[in-house]
Amino acid sequence: MIAFFALLCLESGARVLFTFYAEPGEAGDELERLGLQFSAELGWERKPNFEGSLPREAGGYKRRFDGQDSSTFGWGAPPEFSYPQVLDRLIPDITVINLGVLGYSSFQGYKTLVKYAPILKPNLIIVAFNYNDRRYVLSPDDEDGDIRLRRIDAAQTVNAFTRRVYLVRVMRAVMWRSGIIAQPLSTRAELLGDVRKLQARVPPERYRENLRKFAEFGRRTGSPLIFVIMKDNPAYTDYLRQGIDLLNRAQYDLAGRKLEIAVNLDNAFSEIARKYLAVALEQQGAFEEGKHVARIGRPLFSAAGGRPIYLDVEHNEIMRSVAKEYDIEVVDAATALEADPSLYVDYCHPNRRGYEVIARLLDQPARRLLSGRRADRRNDMNVIKEDRR
Repeated sequence: MIAFFALLCLESGARVLFTFYAEPGEAGDELERLGLQFSAELGWERKPNFEGSLPREAGGYKRRFDGQDSSTFGWGAPPEFSYPQVLDRLIPDITVINLGVLGYSSFQGYKTLVKYAPILKPNLIIVAFNYNDRRYVLSPDDEDGDIRLRRIDAAQTVNAFTRRVYLVRVMRAVMWRSGIIAQPLSTRAELLGDVRKLQARVPPERYRENLRKFAEFGRRTGSPLIFVIMKDNPAYTDYLRQGIDLLNRAQYDLAGRKLEIAVNLDNAFSEIARKYLAVALEQQGAFEEGKHVARIGRPLFSAAGGRPIYLDVEHNEIMRSVAKEYDIEVVDAATALEADPSLYVDYCHPNRRGYEVIARLLDQPARRLLSGRRADRRNDMNVIKEDRR
C-alpha cells in the first residue's frame, strides 16, 4: 500500500512538472490533431465520424469525415472548395467520393484503392501523387512499404501508453537530456551526413511501379484512370530552378549564388538546394565547404517524412511516361498553376481558386471517360486522389 501511494505521489508530481515542461519532440499527437488515426494496414487513416476544426496551418476550417482527404483534402481552404467537391458540383448525376488522406504517398494510395474499390466499384479513378513521395526518410528501411506501415502502428501503440504515464515521460526526458538514450529524430541536433545520400519515401523507380499498379488495376477492373500532373509553388522554387539551370550549363559560380539563396530561404525545398549547392561548390574545388553545406543539422521529420529531396520534374515525367505506356488520360494542372503563383496557399497546396482551376480542367476529360460507362452505372463515379502535403 505504501508503495502504491508513493507511485501515486510521483505520478502526480510528474503531471505537475509537465504543466511547465514538455519532453523533446512532444507537441501532441501529430496525426490525431488532424483528425487521423494510426492503422497497421495503411499507416494512418481518417477517424470515422471525426468532426472538428483543424490546426491553424491547415486554415483552421472545420472538417467532418463520414468515412475515409492535403491537396484533395483542401488544405488551407474550406472543404466545399476542395476540387473533388467542386467537380461533384460541375458534373450532374455523379457522386465524387474523396478517398485522399493527408500525407499519403502513391504506395498508400494504391493500398487504399485495393481496400475500397471492391465496395465502391468506381466508374473513374483520378490519381495525383507527387509531393509526399519525394519527401526524405532517414534510412532505406523507412521507404514506404508494408513493413514501415506496421512499424509506425506498433510504435504508436507503445507511445500511446507512455504518453499516459507521466512518470515514464519524466524518466525518459531525463535520460534524453543526460544523453543516456538518443532524442527523437525530430529534435536531434546531431549532423546526419550528406543530404545527397538520403532516400525518398518513394524513390523514382518505386514511384513508377506504384503508378503501373494503378494502371494495371484499371485494366483489370475496366475503370478508366486520369493522372493529374501537379506542381510545386514556383514562388518557392524560383532560385532553386535558376540555380539548377546554371549548374547544368556549367556556370558554377552563378549557380552557387542562386542556390545559396534557395538554401537560406529555409523553405520546403531547401534540402534539394543543399544537394545542388554542394555540387556547385565541389565543382569549384571547395570540397570541405560542399560537405558542410550538404549536411542537415536538425532534420524536420514526421510520419509523412521530411522535406522533399527531389523536385517535381522527375516524378511528373514518370507519370507522363506511365500514362503513355498505358494510354491513360493526363490532366496537366501544373502548367495552369505555374502560370499564376497566387493560386497557391503555400509551398504546394492550391487555394480555393486553384482548386476550381483543377476541377474545371478535369471536367471535360471526366465527362468523356464516364460517357462510355454511364449506361450501366450512372451514379457511381469514384475519384481516388491523394494528398501532396
